[in-house]
Amino acid sequence: MEKIYEILTLLLLLLYWLTIAGVTIRVVFKRRALGVSIAWLMIIYILPIVGVIAYLLFGELNLGKTRAVRAKAMFEPYRQWLFSLQACPAHRPHHINEQSHHVNRLCHARIGVPAAE
Repeated sequence: MEKIYEILTLLLLLLYWLTIAGVTIRVVFKRRALGVSIAWLMIIYILPIVGVIAYLLFGELNLGKTRAVRAKAMFEPYRQWLFSLQACPAHRPHHINEQSHHVNRLCHARIGVPAAE
């Protein structure tokens, strides 16, 4: 009976170390800011099982594809409104002053909308 407890203890210890190693690799490969990664690693190492559970619950934001589709759908009415601003004479590129011209080009290149003065 004592041998069974010894084997069970070794298996649980191995499982614990594999879990810690796996979560550590996940934290490192997520490529977050250095302070965030170190903070999560400290939580995982100081609070062994609770830290792993906390990381799996709160550390990874799995927002998914549904959120991305909703964000695009929400942006479209704003994009149409911003394009309607081009009908206004004050928002036409040739009326924008020299300091704002570069910002206007950046806005067009990044998100496809004109800059508003």
